[in-house]
Amino acid sequence: MFTAKTSVNVREILHDSTTFGPEEVKQLQAAIGGSQYSEVRQEVANLRQELEDGNAPKGASVRLGIAFYLLGKHDSAEAYLKKAGTDSLAEFYHGNVLVALERYDDSVKSFEHAAKLGYDPV
Repeated sequence: MFTAKTSVNVREILHDSTTFGPEEVKQLQAAIGGSQYSEVRQEVANLRQELEDGNAPKGASVRLGIAFYLLGKHDSAEAYLKKAGTDSLAEFYHGNVLVALERYDDSVKSFEHAAKLGYDPV
């Protein structure tokens, strides 16, 4: 488990890591809740630019969407996560974004889709 005192390699999580799942989300949460908030914002901006330039790693939209959600940028998060399609983690966080945007009926559909794709938050 990561705490606010543990330094997180934000760049690796958002750009270089071959996996992105619940553990990486926890690490980003710890970074945002700790002393690395501005670093997360900067790496999210860098990744967004890479995606716009066509140079982003696989899964960049999912990573961006979840990072924007964690940063409280729900409209931006929704724009990236609604394109996730068959990624259960992304679909789960899309449901969370829709709750934050008070789109409750849509959020239920997103959570149900995440479950059908195999996501289990427990």
